[in-house]
Amino acid sequence: MRSTAIHARKGRSGHWIFDDAFELGRDANWPPRLKQPYLDVSTAIGRVRRNGMPVSPDQVISELPFGFWHQMVSKRQSFLWPDLVAAFPNSPNRSQAAIHDPVVRLRTFRNRIGHHHRICSFDIAGRYADILTIAAYLDTDLSAWIDARSRVARLLGTRP
Repeated sequence: MRSTAIHARKGRSGHWIFDDAFELGRDANWPPRLKQPYLDVSTAIGRVRRNGMPVSPDQVISELPFGFWHQMVSKRQSFLWPDLVAAFPNSPNRSQAAIHDPVVRLRTFRNRIGHHHRICSFDIAGRYADILTIAAYLDTDLSAWIDARSRVARLLGTRP
């Protein structure tokens, strides 16, 4: 993974998710709003331990909430963007907004569903397109894989 290579090139030990350089907001002097990514990682590590799994980068990453990824691409964490942009090799440009905007829309939509609010006024086809777009920015095969297996387009009537 590119973030691991960048982490190593900067002379940092361990895996980037454990944030030994305090870049994700672990420093006690940081304002609370900037500490959230570290709190998410700490919570994920706790879940991994409670599940009796080894505390490995893969296990921790699998336990991270969607909000963590939203924070990583937010304007508040813009200092991380030069390293994060490499995770989206198929993005049409290096603009943080190209990733941030659809992720914000998806998080809002996901939160509405999670809190059992009505979603009939949402552009559901647009949110599905956001999922496919972000997936394609990561890997074009991933986007095609999701679309081929999803029933969303058929339920929306955009595919037979």
